[in-house]
Amino acid sequence: MSTVGTQPATTPSVEELEAYTREMESAFEEVIEHFNGSHSDSIAFIAQQAISHGCVTDAQFIDLAPQKISLEVKTDSGVSSITLPFSAIVTDLESLQGQLMGLLTAARLKAGARTPLTSIEKELRHNATLQTYVSEVKSTRMITPNLVQVTLYGGLEDFVYPGWDAFVYLMVPTNPEDQLPDDFTFADFRAQNSQSEFSRFSGAYYTIRHWRPDEIDIWFVLHGHAGRLCEWAQTARVGDQIALWGPRTAFKTPEPGQSLILIADETAMPAAFSIAEQLDPGHDVKLIVLAKHLPESRAQGLPDNIEFTWIEQGDSYPEAYAQISQAIAALSVDPANLRVWGAGESRQISQLRKQLKRDWGLSNQHIHLTGYWRDH
Repeated sequence: MSTVGTQPATTPSVEELEAYTREMESAFEEVIEHFNGSHSDSIAFIAQQAISHGCVTDAQFIDLAPQKISLEVKTDSGVSSITLPFSAIVTDLESLQGQLMGLLTAARLKAGARTPLTSIEKELRHNATLQTYVSEVKSTRMITPNLVQVTLYGGLEDFVYPGWDAFVYLMVPTNPEDQLPDDFTFADFRAQNSQSEFSRFSGAYYTIRHWRPDEIDIWFVLHGHAGRLCEWAQTARVGDQIALWGPRTAFKTPEPGQSLILIADETAMPAAFSIAEQLDPGHDVKLIVLAKHLPESRAQGLPDNIEFTWIEQGDSYPEAYAQISQAIAALSVDPANLRVWGAGESRQISQLRKQLKRDWGLSNQHIHLTGYWRDH
């Protein structure tokens, strides 16, 4: 294995190693798998600029340490491993993401502007065009005993709904007594929260469940891991303001005739249902939902090409996800013509990803599993 790159970070201290272990042990695999699965071209681009010879055909992250990251690189002459040093010690998720973006930036500077943009660079460029919208609560209603729907209306005249699992970043004042400033934007949110240890505004990503002109529905799960946005939804009143930044999507349009498995816990139900409802009837779809309660409408309304399985959520998430694992293992599928989308608790989603790779030999390109939240 060779080490390439610029000036490496210093050897981490005991304290830094302890911080890295606490923060990164559970998040490492999730972040690396996301990059390997969704942005393999960006990793290959980084690797191509790091090596001095050969044409990189594929690359993936394989190991991470506080001061470096290792890659497996495939070139026209074979497979090798390289190690790229970080410019600073990684101690948390934010610093890891910063270092990975630093590697991409360094590669871009070396490659020049004529080399086509990577998927991450395209995503960043797209995100820079996204707008912030300020809307108001039109109504709220309980969908299930632990799921509330908030309907937002107004201020969305220019909102372009992209379909699939479209999601937005919602922002509200951290102090319930405060109001959003006039002309509030996502840039204001980031600037205000970076200037003080106390975050004036709280935010989180949520999927759009329904869209109508100048009106959208958002589902909020009321559970023991509630954050400020969940608290806001529980007490939201008609006329309350909320800011939205987006929209974005993660689901990629499947190939014609491709089979799909959709996996969701309560937090991912809006995305899973929205995807299922928009798929072409030519797809064979298996939808597995883990939830304490189901919306009444789910007993009807899904297209005929969707095989729906509901697993009742108990008190133990590991036990509940074990039932998902068993349900997946019992499916009759053709792995060669399969894509899997899913979202839920981060650690459990990671285990499902391993199962799909081990049992069916699926590659990262055919698996899109995302950790929406983490069970502490």
